[in-house]
Amino acid sequence: MQTKLEGIVTQGDKKFVFTLQAFLANSIDDLLMEKVEFYQKFAVIPAFPHLEFEIISLPEEAETAHLHIHKVDDRRFLCWTHRIADLNEASSILQTWCLGCVYTILTGIPFENYLKSEKVRNHSDNFAIELLKEFDLLFEWGSLPINQIIQKTESELLEVLNPNTNKELCEDTSV
Repeated sequence: MQTKLEGIVTQGDKKFVFTLQAFLANSIDDLLMEKVEFYQKFAVIPAFPHLEFEIISLPEEAETAHLHIHKVDDRRFLCWTHRIADLNEASSILQTWCLGCVYTILTGIPFENYLKSEKVRNHSDNFAIELLKEFDLLFEWGSLPINQIIQKTESELLEVLNPNTNKELCEDTSV
């Protein structure tokens, strides 16, 4: 099983590839992002278990765009202020984030503006559907399909984890 998740957004012959690494926190001590500087400043410390996602790579065009990224030392994390309880929930959030990033790359406008628009009304499923249609986008999970990970039961995932430390969600076998 692999921990790296790869979301690919395609528009015509242009591909935008996002690679993220999942980390599971079972307690406040397991969080990689700062408890006060991030969670308490922007929301609240989430209930556990909670997934955090480190950004491994972004499309080149994303490096200068205003995206929802939180930096901790030399690492970058998906800036999501609510609990991500499991990988089923994470798949929807990551799809929304990847599509939103591409919207920002294409338009130069922060994607929360589109999320708050009349046609979307802060609903992430509407957000994804509208972006896919309006910008003629296609979203797919890359060579590291999240569907294989989502199908794992919680007990199967916990077998791989040491619940007292923040370990990677599973052994990384990708290149």
